[in-house]
Amino acid sequence: MQTKAGWVPEQDKFVQYVTKVQIPAYGSAEGWDKPANISFEISPLSRPFGLCSGMAFSGQALFDGTPIPGALIDVARLDPAIKPNVAQPEDPNAPPQDDKAQPKAKKQDKQPTPQPISAFGATQQVKADSQGVFTFVCPLPGWWAFSTSMAGDPLQDPEGKQKPLEIKTIFWVYMNDCPKTAPSKK
Repeated sequence: MQTKAGWVPEQDKFVQYVTKVQIPAYGSAEGWDKPANISFEISPLSRPFGLCSGMAFSGQALFDGTPIPGALIDVARLDPAIKPNVAQPEDPNAPPQDDKAQPKAKKQDKQPTPQPISAFGATQQVKADSQGVFTFVCPLPGWWAFSTSMAGDPLQDPEGKQKPLEIKTIFWVYMNDCPKTAPSKK
């Protein structure tokens, strides 16, 4: 999925996301090892499903099908304890309610954010080799995001000034919490 470039005033730049996740559709595990042929992507070199925490994930950063040597890959885990705040839209045809009948507002859930995986913070970095290849061992179960960025052509901000565009590609991988097997006794 590729988003339109969005203006981020806090960062004084535009950001565009190219996001990808691969799943075994209809029980088929074929094709996971082929690039999606989108302009900017992380292509998996490890099968990206059926993985367990503690296993390594390898991928390759590509731009127009060409490896990106030395790409910096950010790795973050989405905290499973934090649920997105998805509110139901109000029904415009509903009759007005008096204030006494209104239920007390629930405390808003936090928005999902990466969970710290080390003393250095929520995001780890891995440097890709000369062929854009990287490997990372995911120590915990859950959703993991592997991302890298590059500069795009500048765009006009709301005031008509040229501002930088950051294009960020993200590849999502789910690590299962697989049971640990005890060593066999002989």
